Amino acid sequence: MFRRSANSQSPPSPVKDEEDLVEDHHKHTGVSAPLSASNLTPRQRQELFRQGLLQIALKYSLLPIFDFFHARTGPKGCRVSGWMRFTYAIIFVYSRTLFALETGFMMDPLYGVIPYRITQEDMQDYEWTIFEWAPESRLLVYFVVYSNVLAGWGLLLGILPRLSAFWMFVMSHMLNNHNGILWDSEDNMFRLWVFFFLFMPLDHITVWDGFGGWWPSIGNFAATLWQRFALVVSKSEVLQKLPASIRQYCHQRLRLTELVDVERGTANAANPTRQEQSTSWPMWPFRLFQIYMCYIYLAAGLCKLNTKPWQDGTALWWLWYDGSFGRFFPSFVSEYFFNRMAIVKLQTWIALVIECGCMVTIWIPSLRWYTFLAVVALHIGIELALVMHAFEYLSVLGWVSFFVYPNDTLKNSTGTKSLSPAKDDETTVQSAGVTDGGSKVSRKTYRNGLVARILSPRNRKVLVESILVGVLLYFFTIDSVPRGEIVKVLPTRAGKTFKSFFFPNKETRQTSLIMGEYAGIHAGQWTVYRGIPPHSDYALTAVIQYNDGRPPTVWEEEDMYSHNDLWSMYQRERYYWSSTFYYYLSKEYVDDNQAIPFVATFAMHLAWKYADGHIQLQPQRDGGPPHMIIDANNPIKSISIMAHSATGKKYPKDVGLWESVPREWSYESNCNYVLTMSDLKNDFDVSELYEYNADGSFDKESGCDEMDDEDEKLHLEHGSFEGHKSTSPLHPYVEK
Repeated sequence: MFRRSANSQSPPSPVKDEEDLVEDHHKHTGVSAPLSASNLTPRQRQELFRQGLLQIALKYSLLPIFDFFHARTGPKGCRVSGWMRFTYAIIFVYSRTLFALETGFMMDPLYGVIPYRITQEDMQDYEWTIFEWAPESRLLVYFVVYSNVLAGWGLLLGILPRLSAFWMFVMSHMLNNHNGILWDSEDNMFRLWVFFFLFMPLDHITVWDGFGGWWPSIGNFAATLWQRFALVVSKSEVLQKLPASIRQYCHQRLRLTELVDVERGTANAANPTRQEQSTSWPMWPFRLFQIYMCYIYLAAGLCKLNTKPWQDGTALWWLWYDGSFGRFFPSFVSEYFFNRMAIVKLQTWIALVIECGCMVTIWIPSLRWYTFLAVVALHIGIELALVMHAFEYLSVLGWVSFFVYPNDTLKNSTGTKSLSPAKDDETTVQSAGVTDGGSKVSRKTYRNGLVARILSPRNRKVLVESILVGVLLYFFTIDSVPRGEIVKVLPTRAGKTFKSFFFPNKETRQTSLIMGEYAGIHAGQWTVYRGIPPHSDYALTAVIQYNDGRPPTVWEEEDMYSHNDLWSMYQRERYYWSSTFYYYLSKEYVDDNQAIPFVATFAMHLAWKYADGHIQLQPQRDGGPPHMIIDANNPIKSISIMAHSATGKKYPKDVGLWESVPREWSYESNCNYVLTMSDLKNDFDVSELYEYNADGSFDKESGCDEMDDEDEKLHLEHGSFEGHKSTSPLHPYVEK
């Protein structure tokens, strides 16, 4: 492969004209009598011209692109990668541990409200998941969830980090394809970030190096513990019975040759059991991460730029209506910063400028830190204003990838140490031998020599990586670049040109997206808060009626956003996932016949919970759906479920820029489902409540026509926003 030193700072040589190429021809062939260009035959002129074009293409086009992806970062870049891995793992373990605590309520095939037997009907054929093999297996659900958390700990500590990252990626893909209710853009980030980590250096900031020297004692302890484990393995009968080649490989991986005097406690615990940390790494994994971050903000920025609420500066005004808005803000902050149109417009346009400009200014070295600080400030504001769980932290983490530089240096006790010159097996680019000058070499010989260089052992890895980068970059471009939004901002003629060159045909695009879904790297365009942002509040209520004369029980989701005390903050995080389920059940599935399986399962869950043990869910040995067993003393008469919403109305235009804008709401309450226990057999298959037709359609009735007036009154009394004043200063619902 033609290579140029990545450390070279000399400017490129000027393009050679025809006379220079002739001179090179004589120097290379050893001809003493120089010939003028006019003495060359047409074939020689044509050959020289082609070689000149090749030199120009390599020097000013291909080689810079090759340098961009295949130059290497140094120890500092590897260390930044370690901190990125460490931070990501903390966020992942935190989020997935909260999810694991609610697995029983969410995904348990027996007691959960989102079992795979009902969610699989909403999934496409190419959205494959391991749950297809055993949809009623509780063991499989808990194994996937808790092994995912365990792999997160492995990535955090640096124990088999690449294997841990691979397991996290696969299990996250399995969970994302389990249902389409819980997951959003944040979960796409979790999955794609760990995909990028698969190709990055992961051996810095681990338990083995004392987390970068911040905790040396834990590094010493881990090294000693690993030594003792390796000694036990080395003496095992299983290892002794293996072939010599495999035994030698195991010894090498365990670093058994370093285990001296361990049993006497005199071993050097300064990490003797591990390989040396990486000090050089190709840039292409970081470049893919950087380009994808730009794609995200390109889509988010343009999708906002092309909508009226963001153009006229009113977009953020709508967020005031969101139920979780301003949980950390005092009331006067919400009033003066989000209820005065002058300040709202300013904030909206500043956010729009940051999102649209950051993917350009981040590439300018002198503006990189300023861009990063602006993006951090933007996401801090979003985190304070809204409930986004881990989305903001993952977004900021992605921008850290821009601080991994090619050919960096590492400062140590002796000063600044540059990277050593490239070795033969390193993938830095060199320009030596770009062309053969003007030598008289046949095209076949030249082509064969080029192929031989490309396929040489030292360049084979570069070739494979280049193909991988090209394939991934092509897919991410098709998947995430907002082509339609780009066309809108371009002039008509330029838009048509862009469309003809950059829009693949429908079949190619569809095939690419399906393959990306199979591979787990499909996320789509990041149209976050496009148009009018969310501006509604939602609530879910259930009324349980009894046969034994007890007063009815009203179940309602606990209000976790009215107060900002520590207990409310804990509850918001602890029950984030169940709150997400209630939100989408209220928001997406109101008055929707296809939602009956979900609300019916939720109603069965409530019946089992409030029946005092007189209703049991029993799994089937044949792997079929569980049966509900209702005994004669069952106290439950019926369970009704209703969704409520309060939606903000558009602001009045006759209000001045600095005046307080009056808020108005429209209210709505809809019955979702009624479960009447007298209609059920004492022993029945739970899928009978939501059995799908052969074609995947669903025509079961919700039973809402059986809701009595007492139930409806209780629902409206406890759940409806109309007629209530919220305890939150942000949501003073007007009494009617």
